[in-house]
Amino acid sequence: DNASLETLRAYRMIVLAGKPELAGKQEKQLTDFVRRGGALVVSFLQLSDALRKKLGIKKLGAGWDYDYTKCVQCGETFGGFRYVYDQLEVRHGKVLGVSHRNHALAWEIPLGKGKVLLTGVNYSQDFPGTSLLPLYTHLLGKYITPLLIARAEPATLQVTVNEGEGFLLVGAFNHGREKWNGRLIVNARKVRSVREVWNNS
Repeated sequence: DNASLETLRAYRMIVLAGKPELAGKQEKQLTDFVRRGGALVVSFLQLSDALRKKLGIKKLGAGWDYDYTKCVQCGETFGGFRYVYDQLEVRHGKVLGVSHRNHALAWEIPLGKGKVLLTGVNYSQDFPGTSLLPLYTHLLGKYITPLLIARAEPATLQVTVNEGEGFLLVGAFNHGREKWNGRLIVNARKVRSVREVWNNS
């Protein structure tokens, strides 16, 4: 909550966690971060009135639901999960996901060179029914995957990455009982060679 803009610029995506409402210096720094090309993930309750106005967001009402949610882009549906949400009108946003009542739940809003990923589901609130929806986990995965230095497919391994001078050390851990068959994908652009240093299969 007190990171400088220079620190924030080292990242391509920031997820605002906890219960803070953006205001003052923090709001300006995160807005500048987005304008320069970053992606900011927030819930409606975390936005100040000024930022809601700037992004063209208007609250229409509130509601709760318990049936399936749906990804607008791929049509995939996700199982029932009781949740509270704000019904919003977002003038410049692209709807990413909806409730079974076809109420919009998530948007992508352009701002400068970057974007705000907004949810009307109050995931930052600590009461039953507001944990991160499977729908939103799916949507975030689509945005986060291209940003990862390394990942496993299928994504059932725990992957850790340490970056040193001139090398990446990627660790992949299988915590399941079944033997894993898949591939590790490294997104770093200048990887010239790969060497296995330890295998405990």
